[in-house]
Amino acid sequence: MRILLAIACVSAQLSLLSSGRPRWHLKHHHDINSEATEADLDTQTAAATASNHHGGLTIVWDMDETMIHGMKSGPIDRGVTYFQHPWTPDTTHRTVLVRPHIISFLKQLKGIGVRMLVWSAGVADWVDPIIDRLETDAGFTPRELFFARFYYSDMRETAAGLKDLGWSGLPTKGDVSHTVLIDDMVQQGLCQPQNFLPVPPFIGRYDTNDPFESDGQLMQTLRYLHSQLIAGRLTDVRCAEGEFTVGKWQQQPGIAEILAKHYWAQVSAMSVEERKKEQCIGPEEPKCAAGFSSFQASGVAVEAD
Repeated sequence: MRILLAIACVSAQLSLLSSGRPRWHLKHHHDINSEATEADLDTQTAAATASNHHGGLTIVWDMDETMIHGMKSGPIDRGVTYFQHPWTPDTTHRTVLVRPHIISFLKQLKGIGVRMLVWSAGVADWVDPIIDRLETDAGFTPRELFFARFYYSDMRETAAGLKDLGWSGLPTKGDVSHTVLIDDMVQQGLCQPQNFLPVPPFIGRYDTNDPFESDGQLMQTLRYLHSQLIAGRLTDVRCAEGEFTVGKWQQQPGIAEILAKHYWAQVSAMSVEERKKEQCIGPEEPKCAAGFSSFQASGVAVEAD
């Protein structure tokens, strides 16, 4: 088990230097019906107790191939907006293509009170102009939409060399109970698989099945988690309702197959102590209300072939 995860962690670090990504195909399923209205969420957000997680959901966003795609030259699909990166020393990826629907997706999340930060595998000189532009295009001032930014240098501060949500350097101080990670790289979810929402990589092409449509399954998943946390009906995204919701996303067609290739069933079944041995800063087991189970006991993990 430890060998598998160690191999995966090494693979993750090597993958950060590679531009070759597999193409995923995703279909939407609109079957999460328990949603609070925006008015309900506004009221509940205002009443939430201040803490590391502010009562509601905090999303840690990847940037490259999740929200944007950088390229030197080539055709651009209709429906894909783009701009030129101002970082003149970079001669490789000057054109920045923006993922369709991502701006409206982010605005909708901000509108219901979800907190968001960026954790990129890139350097600040590459990341900051792009995030500034995305925030401006969404109608916000820089650092208003995303309240914090982290970079490759911060990943190197974690023992595993990954986006470890248990790292105390994050604004959440390692509290993962209200936090999820959205990333196109499966390896980045290894430290906290219960909190991981993988997405298909964006490589500059327009996809009619893109997961960031405002009425798609991913938005419903995030709205549901946020509303349940705010209302106090869910205390930890790793508890029964939360783990079922996250696990259901991980089993979406196209995503489940990719996760299985990365030994996801074995990785997700590892105990907190086993993760700590692999240098993940594993948080404590979730304190779930009566009737709520732990992630390992639920059986929602994707089975490997």
